[in-house]
Amino acid sequence: MRTITLIASTIFCIPSFNTLAQNIQHTLVDATPLILNPAFAGNTLGKIRVIANHRFASLYSYLPYNNSNISADGPLITLKNGNFIGGGFFINRYKMKNDFYSSSNMSTNASLSAHKIIKADEKNLLDIAIGITGGVASYYHDASFDYFTYKNNYLSPFNYLIVGTNYYNIDLGGSVSHSVGNKFNYIVAYSINNFNSESDALRERQRISVGLDKRQVLSFGGNVYLTNRWQLRPCFVHIKQSTTTNYIAGNEFMYHLKKSKKQTSLFAGLWYRSGDMHSVTAGVNRFCWRAAIAVDYGISNPKRVYYNNAVELSITHAMQPSKNSRKQMVCNRF
Repeated sequence: MRTITLIASTIFCIPSFNTLAQNIQHTLVDATPLILNPAFAGNTLGKIRVIANHRFASLYSYLPYNNSNISADGPLITLKNGNFIGGGFFINRYKMKNDFYSSSNMSTNASLSAHKIIKADEKNLLDIAIGITGGVASYYHDASFDYFTYKNNYLSPFNYLIVGTNYYNIDLGGSVSHSVGNKFNYIVAYSINNFNSESDALRERQRISVGLDKRQVLSFGGNVYLTNRWQLRPCFVHIKQSTTTNYIAGNEFMYHLKKSKKQTSLFAGLWYRSGDMHSVTAGVNRFCWRAAIAVDYGISNPKRVYYNNAVELSITHAMQPSKNSRKQMVCNRF
């Protein structure tokens, strides 16, 4: 009952779910694990993990937008040997509008993952996982500006043409996590999104034009414990879709305050994204909560004027493990 109440209250507290499901642009990449790779589903010790993420561009951007997502996941079946099956769902919605153009898309997906734990000893663990995501996505945009203009290039209020497409999508992914002692662990993952993309030439061309074609995502993350207080959390995500390649890379520095039952940690990070953005992140972890903010500063580039300053907010709640929960996690970077 508590789980159902938590999910419901989280959903109703968010006014809208807006995210670009077809093009990952989140700076707080660890706040969108199920979007990155279905193999990440259930990668938490507690019964459930709920994440809400909201990103919005500056009002002065050429194409101002806002996007958000909410996800809930956790281990569904846990075996005595540590192996488990994870599951979850996420909802994404993206909206962009200015005086000349508007578009939106939305997707609802469910993920399932299977994890095999290989234990050399208590300090040397390996987690090999595969995952699959299935769902429904839609894309809509106002194409009137493509055909009609009004005085001073403004659209006539009578010439709106709404076009769009709906489709079922399947994402496949796998990951390998490795914990080497108590001071270092990492995770490497690869996924293919929109795996069932149309093979018909004309339909494939249409999907490419609206960003619904196949997308490959390679991600790497880790935790390096320098001392009992200081921790490094590097991350790299590489995205290839059609003829476009994009990546984000950076590191968070985390400082753990005095150890207590409700451990509190502070973190701050620096990030770079594919020649168009510098980012600064900051936040706090306390007990089972994580709150973070990212501020993106656009790099002057005439070819990328549509990327401008943006802010991203994230909050995560992960329920604490119970007696029957998983006993250990190989890498918690995503």
